[in-house]
Amino acid sequence: MIAGYNEKRVADKEGLARFTGFYLFLMSFIIMVISIIGMIFDINTTIPYTIAVVIISIRMAFGHRKYERKY
Repeated sequence: MIAGYNEKRVADKEGLARFTGFYLFLMSFIIMVISIIGMIFDINTTIPYTIAVVIISIRMAFGHRKYERKY
């Protein structure tokens, strides 16, 4: 998510940091919840895990745009 970071294009560094931090925390929390549910019920959690990571990653990729300067 942060690999394409270009400091010259970012208008609001603190906002971008809060946005990225929130979604990374959310992703880790959801992964932990899915893992605990999988352990309790002894089920395969590959599909829910993949769906959660993909959805949050897409949201982060598109959400970063509002913190960039408009040229």
